[in-house]
Amino acid sequence: MADKRLCRSCNQVKSLDRFRKNKYCSDGVTHQCKDCHYVSQRNGELKRNFGISYAEYLIMLDEQQNQCAICATDASEFDKSFAVDHCHSTGKVRGLLCWHCNTSIGKFKDDVELLQRAIKYLQIHKEDK
Repeated sequence: MADKRLCRSCNQVKSLDRFRKNKYCSDGVTHQCKDCHYVSQRNGELKRNFGISYAEYLIMLDEQQNQCAICATDASEFDKSFAVDHCHSTGKVRGLLCWHCNTSIGKFKDDVELLQRAIKYLQIHKEDK
């Protein structure tokens, strides 16, 4: 079992390449696999920033059928995970968005009136196809 290790988080035996290197551990690798480390890190980040757990994030993603809540592009088409869209004044989580949709809403400052004016502008200047 020298080339394998038991992860202390998920209790699964995995190959050493599934663990992060750590010079302070006796054999040079951590006791938590990379997958569990990612979940732990992501869980902390989501709790700190949005008040939701990683499990809640995954439930939201499942409820959205693995698609952006606005453009419906599948999550597999992006390198990054979806952003947690939230109201900046109340902190309430609204949904999960791809990077493009999330930054677009941000650029319009979450202002519905401004977005409606942009839609009207696009409709006025729409070219016939």
